Amino acid sequence: MLNAFETRFLTALLLGLLIHCGGGRTDVPLTPLEPLVTSQPQDQAVKAPASATFAATVSGNPAPTYQWTLDGVPIPGATSNTYTTPGTDSSMTGRAYALVATNSLGSVTSAPAVLTVTGPPVVTAQPAAITVRVGERATFTVAAAGAGGLTYRWSRDGSALDDATAATYTTSAATREMTDARYTVEVTSPSGSVTSSPAVLTVAYGPTIKVQPATENVLSPAPATFRVEAEGNPLAYQWNRNGTPIVGATSASWTIPASTIAMNGDLFTVTVSCAGTSVTSAPAALNVTSVPVITTQPLGRSLPAGTAFTLSVEAVGLPNLLAYQWNRNGEALPGATAASYTVDRATAEDSGSYTVTVTNGAGSTESQKAIVQVAAGYTVSGTVTAGGAGVTGAVLTLDTNPARTATTDSSGVYTLSHVPPGSYTLTPSIPAFSSVFAPTSRPVTVVAGDVEASFTATLGYTVSGVITNSDPDSGTIYLTLRPAGEGFALGEAHLDLAGGHAFAFRGVPPGTYTLSGRADLFDKGTVNAHDPSGTLAAPVTVAAANVTGLTLPLAPAVPDLSALAAPAFSVSAMDSGAVIDYRPVTSGGVEQPRSYQLDWSTDPAFASLSGTRRVTPSPAHLVVLSGDSLVNGTTYHVRMRGLGVASATAWSASRAVTVGAGTGAFSASGTVSFATPPEGPLLVGLRDPATGRAWMTRIQAPASPQAFAVSGVPASTPGAFELVAFLDQDLNGLLSLGDPARTLPAVVASDLRDQALVLPSASCTAAVTTRHARYGDTETCTLLFTVRDGANHVASAQLSSGPNLPMPASLGAGNGGSVLTFEATPTARPTAGDAYTIVVNFYDGTTETLTVQVTGVLDAFPELQAPDLQGAGSPGDLEPAFAWAAPLAPPPSYHYDFTLKGSGVSWTVTGLPSTTTTLDWSVDPGDSANTVTGGLTARVPCTWTLALVDASGNSAQVVRTYTP
Repeated sequence: MLNAFETRFLTALLLGLLIHCGGGRTDVPLTPLEPLVTSQPQDQAVKAPASATFAATVSGNPAPTYQWTLDGVPIPGATSNTYTTPGTDSSMTGRAYALVATNSLGSVTSAPAVLTVTGPPVVTAQPAAITVRVGERATFTVAAAGAGGLTYRWSRDGSALDDATAATYTTSAATREMTDARYTVEVTSPSGSVTSSPAVLTVAYGPTIKVQPATENVLSPAPATFRVEAEGNPLAYQWNRNGTPIVGATSASWTIPASTIAMNGDLFTVTVSCAGTSVTSAPAALNVTSVPVITTQPLGRSLPAGTAFTLSVEAVGLPNLLAYQWNRNGEALPGATAASYTVDRATAEDSGSYTVTVTNGAGSTESQKAIVQVAAGYTVSGTVTAGGAGVTGAVLTLDTNPARTATTDSSGVYTLSHVPPGSYTLTPSIPAFSSVFAPTSRPVTVVAGDVEASFTATLGYTVSGVITNSDPDSGTIYLTLRPAGEGFALGEAHLDLAGGHAFAFRGVPPGTYTLSGRADLFDKGTVNAHDPSGTLAAPVTVAAANVTGLTLPLAPAVPDLSALAAPAFSVSAMDSGAVIDYRPVTSGGVEQPRSYQLDWSTDPAFASLSGTRRVTPSPAHLVVLSGDSLVNGTTYHVRMRGLGVASATAWSASRAVTVGAGTGAFSASGTVSFATPPEGPLLVGLRDPATGRAWMTRIQAPASPQAFAVSGVPASTPGAFELVAFLDQDLNGLLSLGDPARTLPAVVASDLRDQALVLPSASCTAAVTTRHARYGDTETCTLLFTVRDGANHVASAQLSSGPNLPMPASLGAGNGGSVLTFEATPTARPTAGDAYTIVVNFYDGTTETLTVQVTGVLDAFPELQAPDLQGAGSPGDLEPAFAWAAPLAPPPSYHYDFTLKGSGVSWTVTGLPSTTTTLDWSVDPGDSANTVTGGLTARVPCTWTLALVDASGNSAQVVRTYTP
């Protein structure tokens, strides 16, 4: 008897013979056959992470379909007679792969093929963090897979534990000292080992309340803070008001941002919990007193003579015994001491500005002004103010037929007389170049009395004139209009000017300014002592009109360099070249040489030169000598000096360098991508910012993405190198403004492979953020505009459109730097989605229009705690520590920026983590070199500012005055 396999095999053989012997006939049909595995898949052995490939051969008619399985489960997408696994690891060893072939007559499954993977074991279940109370034991467990048998070695805080060699480990009885210990396990197989993620042990104890919350006595609307001190670990807090939990009040202190009369007598407790055990504090009372708060203001009105009118006010306060005094035009009205004031028959003498002063035991509050107009006819009147002051010359247009207009007087007051009854629109305007009103217009309905309608304005005027410059070599000219005192300067830039040329600053707020300018000799963005410059002798005063006809002369400078020190520099070898990293020669913070001379020679006495080069100043102070006929293996001596128009510094001491690849043990490789068409070579490599050493390579004709490789790089211990790449668009070997460049930190401890640098493609970037500031009871919201260089250099920028700001307006002065910033106060609180259009002028004469949008306004103010305000007669700490508390509802991601300012003292610390709530005097946690400049003086006030900054750059900042 033939078995099934033999029967199918002979049938297939006979069928083939019949076809072969059919005398050339082609109409003989093929016999249907069930699938038959003619070649089985074979076991595979690979080394992780390599892939494995399984294959089988199957016959059948009709042709079968295929499905591979893994341990009997179909593998999605594996539908051919071969299958290649993804990258393998030790957990895949021992898995069985089989092929199922199917046609209309049936299906067949191949013999299983087993995968064997050699390689380090794999942790399949990491040990988990555990919390136990003091005296309890904790058990950690790990699960791992791997071939050849596994062994285990547990460690605590990096130290191996005795007899901890199983997949589980149980600690001894927990003590407080064991909290936060980190447990790991090393799993080993014949093919390697792997260490698990750390599991943290938390040892719980307590809670015990050490200091109970205390009663708070506050004057509304001042904040009130309750605090508790408790012992235990880990502690959780929940504050309660009159027995009801307060949402979000889950720290050791809780602050009521603004107390109200309704809170008087409320009782506050805190429940402190730890690992299932809790204790509740004794209650602490909140006692609130309040100066009178006016809830309904007296309202002004216009009325005909002979009619009655009543002014009234509503107020609350604690103590609640209130007294009243009405005033007209600032003078107390005899007998007018009730909550309302009535005139039975009004005359013209009753016209005026009325207020009422409400008093209790806690203080006094004066109402808003109520303007009463008593006249035979109807008027529409009001004020136009800017920054609290009246605006002169504003034109108010009422669309009567014909239209009526009125102009504000020196106090900002206007009056439109003899207005007939009806509904109108009142619109303000002003001849200033830039202005914005709030509201932009308003409806006015005249029925049987006068109407009051007021506006606020933000004004921006034009300051214009001409520049004179006698230096024909000047490049871009940067002008700055800087306000007296603090504030952001305005900027204008003019390109390639040699003689007189008109300039205009737009959107200039009223104030006193200093006008100055400089011509950038080399268009490199750096300030140089040889730059033609000038400052207008008289201050520029902007009051209520445009300022025109100014002339700003720029005069060339010829500084004497002969007494200045030689430039310091370092020189590093590269393949067929050298890299010079120099420190500019400065005086008063300004670079002095007009250019630098570099000489190199094989003769240390420089009797003959191998080459020389003039280098113009640039912001990066980096010079790459490649393509300068430097020969590998040759030792050159390099010297440097600064050059002026008529003088020079001394020569520096020469430095020797042997040209060729570096001698370090490591290399760096990867790609540089760029969208800007290259007009020069690509220079890429590593630089040590601490010493100036560099390891560079030059790619003459780069194409994006351009592969690079730099050899001979040493380890970057301690610290980090910079991975630098730039397109030398002006073919001068310098990293200049306008050269697309990218710099990234790089720690070199082994070969750096697959480094991917992307040079900026956008000409520039722009953003707008909000700054919500609180100083005492005053809050302001401002907009901060920022324009940054990208693939091109920004010379100047202008706001052309957007809400609640005067348009157009010149943006901040960059003075040739890579960032423009400008802060403005809008007429209304910004809202998310507010869009502004910025026109950017580049130093090459091109322009670009960008749109930026407000992302939000933060109301999450941190709570400043120490140091607090000190009285002038009680000196405080001259080296205080600073402390604060996070807001109750902070944004998801944020950091803190700290600033200390005062007479003779300054300190700024940025990027403090959100978990930081204290700052010691002169200790920057992120930069040990950043210390306080100057110091505090007893009884001399200073201010400290803490800003909470979200991921979009918006901030909520609190400013406090401190008198030590």
